Amino acid sequence: MNIVYIKITSILILLYLIMNFSEKSHTFAGSGGNDTTNSASIDITNIKIENKAFKVGENLTFSIDYGPIQAGIATISVVDKINFKERECYHIVSEAFSSKPFSIIFKVEDRVESIIDAQGIFSWKIEKHIHEGRYHSDKYYILDYINNIAYSVDDTVKLSFLVQDALSILFYLRTQKLEVGKSVIIQHFDNGKFYELEVKVLEKKKIKVKAGIFDTILVEPLMTSVGVFKRGGGIRVWVTNDEKKMPVKMSTKIYLGPIGLGSINANLIKYEGVD
Repeated sequence: MNIVYIKITSILILLYLIMNFSEKSHTFAGSGGNDTTNSASIDITNIKIENKAFKVGENLTFSIDYGPIQAGIATISVVDKINFKERECYHIVSEAFSSKPFSIIFKVEDRVESIIDAQGIFSWKIEKHIHEGRYHSDKYYILDYINNIAYSVDDTVKLSFLVQDALSILFYLRTQKLEVGKSVIIQHFDNGKFYELEVKVLEKKKIKVKAGIFDTILVEPLMTSVGVFKRGGGIRVWVTNDEKKMPVKMSTKIYLGPIGLGSINANLIKYEGVD
């Protein structure tokens, strides 16, 4: 059970958990395989999303817990603003590390970076460095809206619309209006595939974590995936009920065979750069 749990600690970037542990998911119609035929560029000039949710300097620290046991620490940071493809962009970084006791069993050192358009809040680049035990994976994709392709060193796929990556998806959601009983539809790109994700807004609730007591909105992504979420799985995320929509808690259940269901929680323990 410890090894399964440690692998969860390496994937605490909100909805990224869904894609890493899904055996199959609903893909977009027309997501295009390897068809790289060029057509008119995707028009990004007039795409503008008001962002009062986050800014450079924001740093969120989470404890990854299984019951009373802390198995790891994760951070999500808005590092700086950079110029990418002649656009002003946010540079977002998330890191996850297993705790010293758990590292003896299974060491995790993961880093994920995203380049997010500051005006349109969509992804330009996703870079993932996953180091878990003996498994090491270093991948990136650049999303080229001029030539309508998403490409890496060994893969190219057709790109027909603006998308979010494994990390930008959280920041895009934070800029959206969240109304109880309604949903936000997000177009998501991960590991060369396109997905449509519905995030359902469930309820308003006051919750307590180590970082404090917060009025929150509970959201839950709806998926068609199976695998680890086959029985009672899914992710629930609590964000502050204000214009920041800062995530303060993330929770998921995993099916551990004969052991049954187990719950993993990412609880906010410290936040900086949030007014």
